[in-house]
Amino acid sequence: MPDRAGPAARMRSDSVAVGDGRISVLAAGEGTPIVLVASLGRGVSDLVPLATELAGRGFRAILPEPRGVGGSTPRRAVTFWDLADDIAAVARSCGAPAIVAGHAYGGGVARAVAERHPDAVRGVALLAIGARRYPDDLGRKLDLLIAGKAPEAERRAVLLETFFASPVPAQSWLTGWHPDLVAEQRRAVRTVPRAAWSGTGIAPVLDVMGGEDPFRPRESHDEIAVELGGRVATRLLPGLRHGFPDETPAETADLVADWAAGL
Repeated sequence: MPDRAGPAARMRSDSVAVGDGRISVLAAGEGTPIVLVASLGRGVSDLVPLATELAGRGFRAILPEPRGVGGSTPRRAVTFWDLADDIAAVARSCGAPAIVAGHAYGGGVARAVAERHPDAVRGVALLAIGARRYPDDLGRKLDLLIAGKAPEAERRAVLLETFFASPVPAQSWLTGWHPDLVAEQRRAVRTVPRAAWSGTGIAPVLDVMGGEDPFRPRESHDEIAVELGGRVATRLLPGLRHGFPDETPAETADLVADWAAGL
């Protein structure tokens, strides 16, 4: 399991001014900026190992904390465009255009940033973004994890079934969920029609999937490429599930770095 304590201690803390407050960020490295957007209801600590790997490959990795988490200013009545505006503000603060990389739900936000702020985005990396349709029982399992009330053994079993190929990284995902943030983010994505943001602007796109990710069934593996055409590069990590950016940060960083070198 990646050691968060050491890498996190070496990251720089800062904040970015936005219209109605500030967004806390962690940053590491120098070079082409990559803004990493966390997944549904999660803070940026999940992405610290990946950010550290990217920094070691010559990038400046920036992790904005979601609104209401850490030192980021809470906000009410949020829309999906608001989420995109926050990430665009962070990208501009670090020298846009930036690569915007989102894990799962964060991938949808990254697409919205590219659609709404094309000048701020050099490329979009989708890391374990879910398919448009996946089995209904996965939603129920995700809700079980978010609520955090089921026995630990049951939650760990769900994480191993859906997120991780090995038991070690699952431990940190037993906690770290923010139910209020989940509710806000779920409301936000419903405020803007999917067709309005899914075009992903004009940015090149990297679509990285876990080969055993139940949120991305095999019949949907070409979904993004079909939707967006030739600007999509598709990569598959065999045997991995929904949490691969945390479980295999070095391999994920290699794929992002190789793709980014061609932009």
